[in-house]
Amino acid sequence: MLRKYLSFTALAGVLSVSGCQSKSISRGMKAPVCNIDKPVPTYVHFFVANEALKGRSQQEIHTQMQFWVNYSNWVLENSCIPMTRNVAEVTFVDLSDHYLLDFSSAHYSLESVLGADRISQIRQQSNHYYALILGSENTFFKGDLHGQAERVPHGHFIALRYNTSQHVLEHEFGHLAWAEHDTETLKEQVGNNDLTEISAVWEWPYIKPYARAYLCANGGTVMSYAPKRRPFYSSPQISFNGEVCGDAKAGDNARVLRDYAQRLRERMASVGQGVAIN
Repeated sequence: MLRKYLSFTALAGVLSVSGCQSKSISRGMKAPVCNIDKPVPTYVHFFVANEALKGRSQQEIHTQMQFWVNYSNWVLENSCIPMTRNVAEVTFVDLSDHYLLDFSSAHYSLESVLGADRISQIRQQSNHYYALILGSENTFFKGDLHGQAERVPHGHFIALRYNTSQHVLEHEFGHLAWAEHDTETLKEQVGNNDLTEISAVWEWPYIKPYARAYLCANGGTVMSYAPKRRPFYSSPQISFNGEVCGDAKAGDNARVLRDYAQRLRERMASVGQGVAIN
């Protein structure tokens, strides 16, 4: 979940990181040289509520979705994660007869309009995801809530506000992979509780102590709530303006995403899916 403030066959041989060399991808950023062979492609089916068309053309919305996906790919590349995002479709849906009270009702409404078979077809493909895009006036997105992702073992669904920031799409995809917010934000959200204490037993294997965003150089990594989000996941191998932006024990969401990419590749292989799916 993001609230806006102020502004897999094992991958052995597929991903290699050299700690001896570094590269500068974004101004002020340094990261290890990363060689990725055959990244896992993922595909996003955007379902845009007609309410988002107010004052905008369909082409403008198509362009916006592609812009978000391009930013996601920049984050993944910067973070040395062997995965890519692609736009599968942008389809407009009429939800005017539905009251979207919360995340569950939003999904139910989308399924009612598209049909259960359509949703099932997407969910049956391991590397396909679907995003519901809503207008800023929708009752679901109250206050500073800009996005939400389902919390299940193999999640495929996210919901976003149309007029959100460019990083929010990848932020929610990070949640699907079980990446978490920065430690300070989590303390505000769950108090002094350990995440396992307030989570279902089935969630425990997915909750990692190092799955945290990181605050650095007057900003934070993509899963953080810092006003300035940097275009990468937390990693002890990445620095920004001379400050390390991760910790092996308490701030390595890049590792979380790499492990997720490996599991995704393994699931695809188990059902005969190759990496060149469209």
